Amino acid sequence: MKTVGQSVRMNGYNKLISRTSDADGSDGKYSMVLRNDGLIMYLNNSGQLLIYGGWPGSSLGSFVIFDAVPENENATAYGLVLAINQDVPPPGHSRRLLQSRPIRNGGQLNLSKLNYNATYSFLRLGSDGNLRAYTYYDKVSYLKWEESFAFFSNYFIRECALPSKCGSYGLCQRGMCVACPSHNDLLGWSESCAPPQLPPCKSGATVEYYKIVGVQHFLGPYLDDGKGPMNVAECQKECDRDCKCVGFFYKEDTSKCLLAPLLGTLISDVNTSVGYIKYAK
Repeated sequence: MKTVGQSVRMNGYNKLISRTSDADGSDGKYSMVLRNDGLIMYLNNSGQLLIYGGWPGSSLGSFVIFDAVPENENATAYGLVLAINQDVPPPGHSRRLLQSRPIRNGGQLNLSKLNYNATYSFLRLGSDGNLRAYTYYDKVSYLKWEESFAFFSNYFIRECALPSKCGSYGLCQRGMCVACPSHNDLLGWSESCAPPQLPPCKSGATVEYYKIVGVQHFLGPYLDDGKGPMNVAECQKECDRDCKCVGFFYKEDTSKCLLAPLLGTLISDVNTSVGYIKYAK
C-alpha cells in the first residue's frame, strides 16, 4: 500500500507487492516494480515473472510518487496521479489495451479525477492483481473510504485483461466471464472452471489442442504478440517442445506465435488471434 506523497525509487524500495489474500497478509504473487524500462506489473508464475500491466516501454526516471493534485485554483476537484521524475522526458509510447481517458500529462501519469479533496488517498496492489486507489470522503455517514481508481476497469484498462478476472480459467467479454472453454466446446462459466490438467513432463502421454477463435492472451499486448513470422504448425511444434507451454496464441494477420505458460482469463476479441489450448488425450 502507498499513500499520497509516498514513492517507489530505483535506489530504494522499488516495488509494491500484493497480499496472498485479503485474510493472509504475506507476500502474494503480484508486484509492481519500478525499472529502467518503466513501472511494470508482474504475475509470479512459479518463479517466472509474467508482465500483465503497468506502464512499460520507457524510463520514468529514478522515482515515481503517488499524489493528489488540485485541478483548479479553488481546489474543488483533485486528480490522482503518479508523478514521475521531472528530469526525464515523459514517455510517448501508446497502449494496446484500450482506455477511455488520457493517461499522461507532462511529468505525471493521470489515474482519475475526483470532485472533492482527495489528499487522504492510498494506492494498493490487491490480492487479485488489480491496482486500486481508495480515497476518504467525510461528507457521507458511512463507507467513507471509496474506490477512486482501478487499473483494470471500465474506464482505464479493460477488465478482461486482468489475468485473475475469471479465476484460474475462463473467457471474458466486456468485463464479464461468459464461458468456460473446453475440448467439448464453450461451456457455461462458473468459479469451478479450470484449465486442462496436463501430464507431467517426460511422461510420454499424448497431448492435443482445442481451438478457440477470436481470443487474446493477456501477455500478447506486452510481448508484441510473440515471435514470428511462422505458420501454425511451427508454432505448435514450439509449444510441443516446451513442457511449460499450456497453449499457444496465433495471430493470423501477422503470423506471430505466442506461447502461454499460464492461461487464466482469455480476452474475447474481434481480431485474427486464435487460441490453441493443450490438453491430454
